[in-house]
Amino acid sequence: MRASYYSLMMFVLKIPTQDSIRSIQRIQAATIVWMTEEAAISKLRQELDIAEHLDQESKDMQELEVYSMIGTEGFTRLVAAFYRQVPQDDLLGPMYPAKDLPGAEQRLGDFLIGRFGGPQTYIEQRGHPRLRARHSPFPINQAARDRWMRLMNSALGEAALPTEAAQVLRKFFDGMSSFMINRVEP
Repeated sequence: MRASYYSLMMFVLKIPTQDSIRSIQRIQAATIVWMTEEAAISKLRQELDIAEHLDQESKDMQELEVYSMIGTEGFTRLVAAFYRQVPQDDLLGPMYPAKDLPGAEQRLGDFLIGRFGGPQTYIEQRGHPRLRARHSPFPINQAARDRWMRLMNSALGEAALPTEAAQVLRKFFDGMSSFMINRVEP
């Protein structure tokens, strides 16, 4: 049983998917009978770490391919479409000083280009992004996050990016915008 178990594990680990972890858990559950509890837990942790690493590599590969799909021009269209909406927005507009809109647009464009596989201009000019620290002066609650996402989703539609690139970007924006919340609503 041991040889077939490890053969099956190697097969599962060579196919990194969202289901890798669940597959490993099912295989482990079927084989825990012959292992001590401590050994089983240790083995499961090791294999989950491997599966998570493979899933992360798969995700990173997709994210790093976005720049090659849309280039600087795609990011420029996206960021311009987003910032065209900001001045008129009653919630987000006040957070962006009018005199700094061109600078904010440039910084977001540089950040996204570097984050998704392009030139690292943002890091070369500004260092580590430190997104939460840089945004801490701005009151970002759930409503502001949701509005930001609404404007960005609209910009994604206007920019007419390839579907694959838009999906990767939307997923990133969804998670990152939630991470940026720094105020709890009363």
